[in-house]
Amino acid sequence: MAKACEAARLLLAGNGPAALAQLRDAYEECARRGLEAFPALLVVVFARVLARKGVCCTDPVIDRVRSFAERARADWWLTELEAAGRGA
Repeated sequence: MAKACEAARLLLAGNGPAALAQLRDAYEECARRGLEAFPALLVVVFARVLARKGVCCTDPVIDRVRSFAERARADWWLTELEAAGRGA
């Protein structure tokens, strides 16, 4: 949870790439425990915020979460991640 809080701080400070890096670490820790859904949702939300600011999200965690969203059939997540990859 500390990494997610640090990611939020970085996002608010305008450092999107560092925020996604923190979320990547949090996602990996949770995924090892079989708890992907919550950090995946955070990645989608952060990517959405960054995309609305015109920032293209290219962090590897986006691909990991996209794969999870495909398995979960989370269409809204996939739409948001696609937009995040375009920075729009």
